Amino acid sequence: MRATLAARWAVVAALVALLVTPQGALAAPHGSASTSIWTVVPSPDTGGGDDPVAVAATSSTDAWLVGDRFDLSTNHYLTLIEHWNGTAWSVVPSPSPRSGNWLYGVAAISPTDAWAVGFSDNSWWGNNKTLVEHWNGTSWCILPSPSPKTENELFSVVALASNDVWAVGGTGSGGTKATLVEHWNGSRWSVVPSPNVDSYNDLFGVKADPQGGLWAVGTGVPDTGPQQWETVAEHWDGTRWNLMSSANPNVSNFLDRPAAVSSTDVWAVGHQYDANYNEQSLIEHWDGKAWSVVAAPPTGAELRTAASVSSTDVWAVGTTLAGKTLTERWNGSAWSVVASPNVGTDFNSLEGVFALPTGEVWAVGTYDNGDNSGSHALILHAKRG
Repeated sequence: MRATLAARWAVVAALVALLVTPQGALAAPHGSASTSIWTVVPSPDTGGGDDPVAVAATSSTDAWLVGDRFDLSTNHYLTLIEHWNGTAWSVVPSPSPRSGNWLYGVAAISPTDAWAVGFSDNSWWGNNKTLVEHWNGTSWCILPSPSPKTENELFSVVALASNDVWAVGGTGSGGTKATLVEHWNGSRWSVVPSPNVDSYNDLFGVKADPQGGLWAVGTGVPDTGPQQWETVAEHWDGTRWNLMSSANPNVSNFLDRPAAVSSTDVWAVGHQYDANYNEQSLIEHWDGKAWSVVAAPPTGAELRTAASVSSTDVWAVGTTLAGKTLTERWNGSAWSVVASPNVGTDFNSLEGVFALPTGEVWAVGTYDNGDNSGSHALILHAKRG
């Protein structure tokens, strides 16, 4: 399990007021440039540690974020789902079937058809089960999904149609782990065979390109070779999942989530470590022939997620080593850092990003103030500019 994931689960918080400005006004961020194109959008506070991880939208008046929250009354981790109606974010009730419940991916087809995936556990990592929830326009409900082994997790979901939804993650037991790909055909979820590069593998992100191809990326622990961790990249060609050769520029290399502009223009972001554990963000690109490393701004950071508007407008978000939000943008020639707000005085992180074809972009994550009040939802919004 990635340390970044485990850190999200460790937050226990009490109720405090959310420190954001009214919608449309930029908060007085700590260490951020005043020229940021991002605005902080208020989010409701559930009274526990709120940790949004992913966001998706169908329009400027229909967006979802998902994650988890800590319930102080039960000491349980519960699912967190919020909805944007064009004016405000609000918490929407969602099922939490076990004592630990985490949502990591969300996809929306229409205002009456959305999906969220993750996993749940009663024994704290001893028996994880996949968790799939569906929005039917009225409520979120759990749909049965396979859990092939004792450790089963879904981290990302993409919805091509109401009868064509894909989710990826990992499944394992006894110290080994395999990639896990599941598909919804309109009636049920089933496991689809997927290749593995190592004896321990995870897929953390999946996206679809406009041509109908699917792209999944993640990380594996090599059985042999110079790497301690290596990237994993796979492609669905309409018939089967195929393992692709991806770049490993350093000793440990992690890919988190991709963005697909076209079948010959795909991005994946993550981070890398050298032999002395110096950390730097990692950006890789597929040009139709090969995956290659593209220079990232030297921020020493972890990138979590990517989203694309066009071939000359791609976004990536994450966290700097100093605990500040990080947003980067591709303009067709190079990646550059875009100033982003930091509401929390102690720690700020962006975990998910989504871009609409209009150029409207949402980014979600967490912040805290180092005062034992725990984490709170951080929501940023940008329009074309």
